[in-house]
Amino acid sequence: MGDLVALRPTAVNAKPAQRSGRIRFTEDRVAALPAPAAGSSYAYDTEQPGLAVRVTTAGVRTFVLIKKVDGKPQRITLGRFPGLRLGAARQAACQWIGKIAAGVDVVQEIKAQRARKRTLADEWSHYLERIRLSKGNRTWERDKKRWETAIAPKIGHKALSELALADLQRVVTGIGVKHPIAANRVAALLGSFVRFATAKHGLPNPAHGLERFPESVRERFLRADEVGKLLEAIRAAGDPWADLFELLLWTGARRGAVMTMAWDDIDLRQGVWHLQAAKTKNKRAATLPLTEPALAILRRREERRAGEAWVFPGDGRTGHVATVAKAWARVLTAAGLSDLRPHDLRRTVGSWLAGGGHSAFVIQRALTHASSASAKHYAHLDVTAVRAALDQVAEAMQRAVEAE
Repeated sequence: MGDLVALRPTAVNAKPAQRSGRIRFTEDRVAALPAPAAGSSYAYDTEQPGLAVRVTTAGVRTFVLIKKVDGKPQRITLGRFPGLRLGAARQAACQWIGKIAAGVDVVQEIKAQRARKRTLADEWSHYLERIRLSKGNRTWERDKKRWETAIAPKIGHKALSELALADLQRVVTGIGVKHPIAANRVAALLGSFVRFATAKHGLPNPAHGLERFPESVRERFLRADEVGKLLEAIRAAGDPWADLFELLLWTGARRGAVMTMAWDDIDLRQGVWHLQAAKTKNKRAATLPLTEPALAILRRREERRAGEAWVFPGDGRTGHVATVAKAWARVLTAAGLSDLRPHDLRRTVGSWLAGGGHSAFVIQRALTHASSASAKHYAHLDVTAVRAALDQVAEAMQRAVEAE
């Protein structure tokens, strides 16, 4: 019957296409139809009602069936000539006319036929553009990486019409054997993406019922007897790791923010760090007061600075340190600690702040979390209280080291 490309209503306000009149089609006459100077022209077959040939300015000739469906004119694209021969085009037109007369929902049938040819990979670029432009989506780059590494190699080739829940579950389960949290993030992406792709083509959503792994809230943070061991190992780690890891502890900042810390954002005189919106999870700019241990590190690095834009310059494409995994593993081995991640230092600061009796608002400001509704009543609070709280944590940690 030829390839089915599209079904669309005739545009009401579109520029009218040129008409080449009605002729009895022969293959020679179809091949000889002239290309229009602009737009598209249509010639109609006198032998098969509704059958037409659309000719573009490039001379591309396509058989189409023009019929009313539910009272609205529709163009059903049958296929290009000469790949689709005249006899096959007439036969295809008859079949579609018969279905329309029998009350078949040809719109859904065409969508299903198109979906049988569309794979997940075909739909990915459309979904990625959608989430990239979404104001509420801050993780599209991570979703892009998840697609490229975890999903596309496994099921990117699958047709939408053939995709089953079992296909999706195999992807999630395969990851979850070792990385349950990562598997759940992939499951969330699959649920959203597959729902988008199948709804677009009027197909059922096979992601419904996708099972995820149970998650427990991570509670690891440094105990008082662990602080000294870690600091000793950190200070023996060499440049830039010693300073970088200490700053994680003295600021409570996220690893990515410290790795991309820029001198333009540091005010050593005022003792503050201006975090740009792009470097905070909630995408809001923040001002973080710097404790004395943090300032001492930055002053020392500033004295050795040779014009670099970054506090922790690197040799890679970004210009700054880009990964800490190997260095962190060496530090943990030297400290004799296990199951401790760089982000746990941030949790440590939050835990020690809470243990010191500081308010939720001070903790939110110290860790640059999004403000809660109740925090609006404290909008006048400046960084003084936060600095004092962080200083107390730094002093408590140092006392713990000295007491060993």
